[in-house]
Amino acid sequence: MIGLVTSRYGEATTLSGMPRSDSSHCSTRRWVSSGSTSTVSASSVLEALTVAVDPEETDRLVGLWHDTGIDIPLKVIASPYREVTSPIIDYVRNIRNESPRDVVTVYIPEYVVGHWWEQILHNQSALRLKGRLLFTPGVMVTSVPYHLASFTRAEQRLEREAASDHARRSYRG
Repeated sequence: MIGLVTSRYGEATTLSGMPRSDSSHCSTRRWVSSGSTSTVSASSVLEALTVAVDPEETDRLVGLWHDTGIDIPLKVIASPYREVTSPIIDYVRNIRNESPRDVVTVYIPEYVVGHWWEQILHNQSALRLKGRLLFTPGVMVTSVPYHLASFTRAEQRLEREAASDHARRSYRG
């Protein structure tokens, strides 16, 4: 799933749940999510996007989305050939063609893994998507880290090793 923010030139739509900026010269809002802060224009449209490659999994995701009560619309794009990158590229380009003065920001989740060999298994679709979107005019790409359990275990292992190294050094005196 990816997130899209479209800054509509000259429109005055608002995003619910976001506090207003105190600045009178700038119509921005601060959006805080998972510890990261992004600036979203007050005339922006925010939507989540997923590509339906497995109908059962897509139905489950749509159900979870509605059950959680997230106030952001979820757009489902069909992909009969299980291809993820092209439908997203086409969707973003259609937005740009309809409103060439708009700027589209695409938030792409990327796994943060604990082992080098896991990088080979994960993030390949994100890498292809980011590579193609980076050269699309009027499109900004933002990577959002998602820490897998293996990253957390690797981080804890490194902390234990550092603590034991520190204890050994202080014991030697």
